[in-house]
Order: sequence, then structure tokens, then C-alpha cells
Amino acid sequence: MATLVEVKVPDIGDFKDVPVIEVLVKPGDAIKAEDALVTLESDKATMDVPSPAGGTVRDVRIKVGDKVSEGSVVLLLDAALPGGLIEGSGNVRHARTMAFNVLVLYQLVDAVCVRSDEVSAFVRPFDNLWLWASIAGALALQLAVLYVPVMQEGFGTVGLSAGDWAVCFAISCSVFVAREAMKAVFRARDRRA
Repeated sequence: MATLVEVKVPDIGDFKDVPVIEVLVKPGDAIKAEDALVTLESDKATMDVPSPAGGTVRDVRIKVGDKVSEGSVVLLLDAALPGGLIEGSGNVRHARTMAFNVLVLYQLVDAVCVRSDEVSAFVRPFDNLWLWASIAGALALQLAVLYVPVMQEGFGTVGLSAGDWAVCFAISCSVFVAREAMKAVFRARDRRA
């Protein structure tokens, strides 16, 4: 669900029908707030029209030579998710699905790690078959939430690509690395005691 913003020509004084002399962006461009979008030229000066927000340009509604006035629509801006730690091209629904998937996977990976405060998760990992059955069940439910249409509608999710799953799993495994490091410290402390 994109957050679409119509960017309009701001107050340019008493000027009407000012020609566009340069269009500085194209569809797909990522822009920041206050970036120049187009240049206008009156009989007295040139002026850049700034972006009111950051985001991605979806559609440019004017071209060089067009005449605009205050309130004319310049372009359509998707201001849903400008920037971010991992650059992406998805919308809010995709981002929400990625975050939800990371949280679920994080908890499942953590369940494997918390069997003991000191023994590594690599030691006899399949001793508790009920744990693995519950993880398989939770993954099945997660797949349903992401790929069954009625569940997608209810949870506001979208299907993820294999690359998206890889990113989610890699982020979720940070708990595994942290827990194993903590267990190594505890084991070393216990050996010294």
C-alpha cells in the first residue's frame, strides 16, 4: 500500500503559466525532501520546485515546455519508505511482511538456542523432537500467512521471494551468533571457577 503524494507547484507569487525549462527527475528516482524536481522560468527569474518529502518518483506529470501555475501537479511521489538500512523497492506491505517474517524466524532460531544456557546448540541438536515438530508447525503457519490469499488479506502480508527469505533468515540468525558467544563466555567462566 503506497503512500502516494501529488507534488504541486508551490506559491510562485503572481505568476501564471510559467514555462518548465528543465525536469530534473524521472520515474523510479529516489529523492530526499527538498531535492529540486523541476526548474521554472518566469520573465524575471528561474526557480526550482522542491520535493515536500523523500520517496520514489512514480510518475512525472509535466515535461519541458509545459506551462504551470500555483497548484499544478508536477509529479506523483511514493513517500512510503524513503531510505532505510537495506535499500529496497517494495512498498509498506512488503516491508511489513519482511519485518514480521524476521520476528517469527528470530523466535524460532532462538527456540533452538535456549535449550541450555551453557551447552552449545550444536550438541545433540535433535534430542528434542517435539521442539523440531513445533518449529515445523510454526513455519507451516508462517507460510500460510505469507502465501494463502485469505491469510494475506487478514494479516496484510505479501508473498516473499527466495532472496527476501534469505535476508530474513540471515538477520534472524544474529540471535544464534549472540547466544553461542554468550554460552562460550559462560563455559569459560565456569572452567575458571
